[in-house]
Amino acid sequence: MNHKVRLMLVPALVVPALLAAALLPGAAYAKSHKGPKTPKPVTVICQGPGALSGNISGTPTPALSGCDQPTATGGSGTFTGFAGASGTLTITWNGTGTTTASYSSTLPSSKGNKCATGSTEVILHGRITGNTPTSPSTDGGVKGGVHTKLCFDAAGNLSLLAGQRFKL
Repeated sequence: MNHKVRLMLVPALVVPALLAAALLPGAAYAKSHKGPKTPKPVTVICQGPGALSGNISGTPTPALSGCDQPTATGGSGTFTGFAGASGTLTITWNGTGTTTASYSSTLPSSKGNKCATGSTEVILHGRITGNTPTSPSTDGGVKGGVHTKLCFDAAGNLSLLAGQRFKL
C-alpha cells in the first residue's frame, strides 16, 4: 500500500472513532442503576354507605369498604382489636396485607351525640404503627393518622356517623 494512502487512512479511521467516543457515553460514564423505586406508604380513605360495619365482638367481623388506594387496600378489609377506649387495631386488607394502628376514642363533649337514638357517637383517632404488605415491591402500605366519627349501639354494632369517612 502506498505510504500516502496509509497516512490518509489513519485519520479517516481515528476521527470517527474519537467522535463516537465523545458522543456516546461509555461504561465509565454510565449512570449507576439504582433499581426500582420502593413504593411509598399512602393515605387511605374509606367512605360511602356501609363503609364501616360489623360488631366489636367480631360477629359479624368489623369491616371497611369503599376504600381508595386499591394497591394498598384491595378496596376493603376487616379489622380486629377495637374493644375499648384505646388499643391496637389490625386491619387485614383484601389480598394486600395488614396494617396496625394504635387508637384512642373519646365521646364528643361540646356538640352532643349525633348518632341515631340508641347509638353512641365516638371519635376515633390514632396513628399507623406498622404495615405488612403482601407485595412490598408494589405496595408501600398505609401511612398517617387514624380519624373517624362512628356510632355504636348497646349490642356493639358499628357504623360511620352520617357524612363521615374513615381516614387512615
